Amino acid sequence: MASVKSSFEEVKAAYQKMRTNLLIVLLIMLAALIVGWFWRRLSLIPTAAAAIVWLKVYRPSVKAYARLLTEKNLEQTVGRRLYGSKITEKGGTALTAAMVRDAELIPVLDKAEILCLWQTDGTWRRIPVVTCDATAPLSLTRPDGKKSGTYQSGVWTRAELPQDTGADVRLIDRGASLADDAWYAAQGLKEAASGDVPEEFVLLAKEQGAGEVPADAALPKGFGEALRALKEKTSGNVLVSLRGKELNILVTDRFITYRIRTNVPPVEGAVSYDPFPEYEQVLKLIEAAAGI
Repeated sequence: MASVKSSFEEVKAAYQKMRTNLLIVLLIMLAALIVGWFWRRLSLIPTAAAAIVWLKVYRPSVKAYARLLTEKNLEQTVGRRLYGSKITEKGGTALTAAMVRDAELIPVLDKAEILCLWQTDGTWRRIPVVTCDATAPLSLTRPDGKKSGTYQSGVWTRAELPQDTGADVRLIDRGASLADDAWYAAQGLKEAASGDVPEEFVLLAKEQGAGEVPADAALPKGFGEALRALKEKTSGNVLVSLRGKELNILVTDRFITYRIRTNVPPVEGAVSYDPFPEYEQVLKLIEAAAGI
């Protein structure tokens, strides 16, 4: 993996190229003004040339700069923590809409797709992990019984644990309002008890037999403590699905990327800045689920 300094040099070169392309556009526009002063009809030629350079050269260089800075930033933050990390912009397939629905954390619209704008997948302690900035269209039920749609964004992390935990539970942040009790009940989930669950969360477990839920839904050792640490670190709401070997963690309204400003020169800190420092606690939660 490249160092912060070498990554910054690449980013700086991309920024300089973008600014050079902008200068070319401005010079062509200046030429159009000068020509138009003397030969109005001929000014259409440099004006058209400026428009072409703007659309075909400058705008792509702006997008390339923002893309490169985001990619280098992810390499130094989330990517640095995962072994063999692979970074994908849009179209990543490690997290699908079917996987999000199976997690039973949020009421995703039927046949809707999940947008993973940026995705990083690799391994942590030999556990396959994928993390992405996810946006999902939701179907909510209003107090009057009518359906309404909205979107929910956040950091979604999915881990494939090395062995079956025997658990089939959801832990829902009490501050979250992404679904009502009726939706969770429709998924066969009911509130259960466990002494390991932090007070900020509601524990839901799958019904057993004739509508019964386990009297005490056991969690892996240290899981509740790791969940509490994550909640204390983040400003978002945390929702967790633990189903056998599958662990899904959603931290709402948080992102592993940040908005790139293309109108100011980059600094080295733009490459190393971590917009999602609580990822350390997410990984510790994965460790607890795996019994490591």
